[in-house]
Amino acid sequence: MMKMVLTCRRFPGFSFFIVSFVMLFFVLSGCALRHEDYYGNVRRQREQTYRQWYEQREKEEKRQPFMEGELSLEEALETALVHNQSLRSVLQEKAIAEGMIQESFSQILPQLRADADYTRLGDVQE
Repeated sequence: MMKMVLTCRRFPGFSFFIVSFVMLFFVLSGCALRHEDYYGNVRRQREQTYRQWYEQREKEEKRQPFMEGELSLEEALETALVHNQSLRSVLQEKAIAEGMIQESFSQILPQLRADADYTRLGDVQE
């Protein structure tokens, strides 16, 4: 029966390489990021993002007008149109679309391109 030995006659440094590789693996595996560290960072980032979102929402709510008393139909419509978020987003999308139209028309117009180059072929004569 043949016994397995870590040394190899053709590659004398092979056993050193195997032992070094195993030791390096154990050292690097100890340096790896732990599960708690990663998910702790994700949790903190989510909490910070939520706080920022909540503070922004509170600021927006404070900017909304508080209505008291009686409103006429015209005043109610004007207030609704001024503070309607979906209407604002539609108007922004319309402005973006108009900008894209202008950009596409610029492709139709003639374009001018200039290029210059200089090459010196010989020595300067004195």
